[in-house]
Amino acid sequence: MARLVQRRGGRQTDVIDYYVKGIEISLQTQKEADLLDEYYELGKIYLKAGSSKEPNQKYLMEGLKCLLIVLRRGGNRYPFAANQLENGFTQLSKVDYDKSTMIKMLQSTLEINPGAQKVRWLLAEVYSKTGQYDRMIENLRKIETDAKASGEPLPEELYYRLGLAYLATAKPDYDAALEAFENEILANKLNYMALVKAAQLHSRNGIYEEALAYCNKAIGLRKERPEAYWIAGDTLVRRRLPGDTVKAQKYLENALELKSDFYQARIKLAEIEIMRQREMELPDYQNAVSELLKVYMGIEEMDEKALTDEHHNAKAEAILWLAEIENDKKNPRAAASMVEQALVERPNFPRAYRVQGQIQAVLESFDEAKQSYLKAIELDPRTAETYMLLGILCQNSLESYDEAIKYYQAYIDHRGTEVDRVTRWIGECTRAAAAEEKAEEKTEKETFAPSSAPEQPADDTASTPSVSTETP
Repeated sequence: MARLVQRRGGRQTDVIDYYVKGIEISLQTQKEADLLDEYYELGKIYLKAGSSKEPNQKYLMEGLKCLLIVLRRGGNRYPFAANQLENGFTQLSKVDYDKSTMIKMLQSTLEINPGAQKVRWLLAEVYSKTGQYDRMIENLRKIETDAKASGEPLPEELYYRLGLAYLATAKPDYDAALEAFENEILANKLNYMALVKAAQLHSRNGIYEEALAYCNKAIGLRKERPEAYWIAGDTLVRRRLPGDTVKAQKYLENALELKSDFYQARIKLAEIEIMRQREMELPDYQNAVSELLKVYMGIEEMDEKALTDEHHNAKAEAILWLAEIENDKKNPRAAASMVEQALVERPNFPRAYRVQGQIQAVLESFDEAKQSYLKAIELDPRTAETYMLLGILCQNSLESYDEAIKYYQAYIDHRGTEVDRVTRWIGECTRAAAAEEKAEEKTEKETFAPSSAPEQPADDTASTPSVSTETP
């Protein structure tokens, strides 16, 4: 009956009702696997009914449920079921849906049919939406392994998504992310965002020429997009060769011309201005503050539901630079409060902990400063500056010279640019540690050396003073 109504162009709701009732009756005498044709048709009609300008979450979920039954029990007989599933999921992603239920549905399918790669791909996508990035990585790696074993082509942008997942974990694996983005570039040289992400990671690793090369390739592909201009500007600011700041400013201005609310570029321009003012006898941070407030207020005025991780990150970055300005103005307590606000926006922000450590050092909370620096290193072990700041703290404030040497050496190992100065500090710490050790040895000798007139033990026969019996 359902098929007859469907062929005659009947209402979708009537077709759905007939299929649902027919399947319910058939299941009394047949198994689920015997009704795959019916589930397939019901799934398609559910998706068709649920797809509109305002997708129907209930219909889409039911449609995906039906198609998963097909893939679970006989996916090879329905070559288009996987594509139908993906299209339905795309529609569902436009609305809020029960992600826990979706995960269970996808997992139960994979338990019976572990080779259903499209199902695994969607499961990885749901894990990304729920912040379970380790599980996302696990499933994407499984897809990669199975595809290589079977000789089937990898899903489009698998390595790009894998790179994003590595960056999104609580403790980002930057090396694995860079490898993933470069694998994506090998598979597809036209993937603009993979080029941008690879450039960004090379830049933070201090491989500036490679980073700029990737940026230029990306700009050549998509001149109308701002991201590559921003990364090029950021790379030049990090490199700090003569003339780099001027070049960086031009790249960043290009990014803002393409997209006026491209907050990362505006923050980087503010950073350049802050660095310039710090070299002045009487710094004036007004222009930098103005740029940072444009970022802060622009994001603050957005609808909370529209905010992405990038918005929260940009807002945290803007707040941190405002905190640094307050610290420069000798207002460390106000700066400390701003850092706490930045950490609300982005809880695992390594630079926030680094700035927090600097402010705590100014406030002479040296042990707290050390813990903040160590937290920054835990979250981001690749940033050389943090090791140098920790070394300075250990040398000057904690007088822990061996620790200072260890952190200064880590700064050099992580390609810090102030190698000559830090090497000199290592020499100072080495001499101070040696002097400290020599002083301890001298104190130890003086403590245990025999005196010139040793005290004689008491004579056992010496008289004992009598105890008075007088009443007080």
